[in-house]
Amino acid sequence: CTKIVDAEGGICTEYEGNYSRFLQLKKARMDAWQAAYDAQEKKIKEERKWIQKFKVKQPQAVKQRQAKLEKQIKSDDYVK
Repeated sequence: CTKIVDAEGGICTEYEGNYSRFLQLKKARMDAWQAAYDAQEKKIKEERKWIQKFKVKQPQAVKQRQAKLEKQIKSDDYVK
């Protein structure tokens, strides 16, 4: 067998090679996804912390940051 299709979470991913190669590639893909997800969540947490900190002092800036955060979460670049 030279191709393996992995169907996980409703998304199909095709891998070239045997089963051992599939396991290596899938682990690398999942590790990259986890790193991207963790970085994204850290950034979101920092933004929410900033928003809470400056809610009273800078309401206009808070409003802008909230809009930016919501836009980021709704974008296609958001790692799910």
